[in-house]
Amino acid sequence: MLPEYYKNKKLISEVGKRPALWDPSNEEYKNKKKKAEVWLEVWRSIYLDYEKKTAEETKQIGKELQSRWKSIRDAYIRNCRILKDESKSGSEAVKTHRYIFAEQLSFLGKVGEYRGTTDTLASNHGTEDGAKDAYQNLSKTSAKGKR
Repeated sequence: MLPEYYKNKKLISEVGKRPALWDPSNEEYKNKKKKAEVWLEVWRSIYLDYEKKTAEETKQIGKELQSRWKSIRDAYIRNCRILKDESKSGSEAVKTHRYIFAEQLSFLGKVGEYRGTTDTLASNHGTEDGAKDAYQNLSKTSAKGKR
């Protein structure tokens, strides 16, 4: 089990050095080609013999590390939300432990915080009246289709 623990720490460290993989405000975050290049850097840093692997092995390494990263990240975000909900809840105290890699994942900062829902209809039209107009227009076009 120890090797997996240290492999996870190394993965977190390598991903943390590369905001293109985890920070939506980073310019390269949405660039698939650049993200693929950055993931390749991560794979090479964890598997020093990466270049000697077959194409099938390198593909498997990539899938495994990306899957492991998503699992680690999601577990951390889930744990943060649970801890946050517990701190504001008035219910019976249940002791939830901090995620094992919480300190190493602190670079994620506010990336994983809960983002409330927004009313896209109202925001798309700017005003409440604009939203009402849009709804009426939608209703009119729906009614025309029924005739």
